Amino acid sequence: DDEDDDDDDDDDISKMMIYDDDDDDDDINEAIAMTPRLMCVAILVLVTHLGLTDAAVRVWGMRASGLKGNPVGHPDPYLKVWCASNFGSMTEFYKDNGSPAWNVEFYFPSCGINDIVKLEVWDKDLNYDDHLGTCTSRVVSGTHFNVYCGVGKSSRVVVVRLGCE
Repeated sequence: DDEDDDDDDDDDISKMMIYDDDDDDDDINEAIAMTPRLMCVAILVLVTHLGLTDAAVRVWGMRASGLKGNPVGHPDPYLKVWCASNFGSMTEFYKDNGSPAWNVEFYFPSCGINDIVKLEVWDKDLNYDDHLGTCTSRVVSGTHFNVYCGVGKSSRVVVVRLGCE
């Protein structure tokens, strides 16, 4: 039966070929015969490249305002970022800055819709860093959305951009 299926495939291909005695046309005929297979390969490559089979989460555009650190001086804030149980990394810290904007992007290929993105806001200190607060948000369907959340009593993370791609 498998041999019959192979013969059927060969018959389909031969039907697509244009027979001509000219040797220059043989290359063209082979290309025409390969066109459906090449199209299938091209579609698979495109789908894989665009990530249409699995969603991924991207976190960027993180900034805060009104962060309060120690009673003396301004905080030296940084973020730690997770999606589900996957730790992305942490941002750099900004010295004496209560309203930082982090120019960094986190990409979580194994996270998707309904997973939780968590950002912890920390104040860098010499001995022990102070945890200022945590923001969480569930990833929803759609390309991009903003998350606003409070951190502490008078501090807040203003914007976190999330994208499920």
